[in-house]
Amino acid sequence: MTINGAETTKKKLGWNPFQELQNEPDALSAAKCGGFVSGYLALIYLVQIAIVCMTDRDHPFGDEDIFSFIADIFGVMLAIFLTWRIVAAQSLWAIILTSVWFFTEILIKIGAIADGEQQTSGWWVVMFLALLGGTILAIRGGWKLRVLRRRSSTS
Repeated sequence: MTINGAETTKKKLGWNPFQELQNEPDALSAAKCGGFVSGYLALIYLVQIAIVCMTDRDHPFGDEDIFSFIADIFGVMLAIFLTWRIVAAQSLWAIILTSVWFFTEILIKIGAIADGEQQTSGWWVVMFLALLGGTILAIRGGWKLRVLRRRSSTS
């Protein structure tokens, strides 16, 4: 963009999921936003493991607790793996899998709030909206990278 003959650059709007991705650095930066989302997923599963391990019960690993504990460990490992794939290689499949997982988590949370099992606050809504924006931006960035890399390989 030029103003009075001087070249200017458009200021990026953070995690605006609808910002224009003009070139490979823009798409690369956008795709890496998915790493924050998968990092968030790893963190919530780590917190759940800590809660199970710190319970005051004599044996916290009943039938349901051991299944939950193993599922949480698997969740942490999967989230760490996806974070690595997103940050290191901007893998579109990892971004999409993380996005589906995150959307599922949101739907479960909303269902639990609607049933009265959990409560929410304004910060919860702001955090999930920010992560939702990051997820959408990551998908767009990953797709743009895929298109750009295919164009450069056919040239």
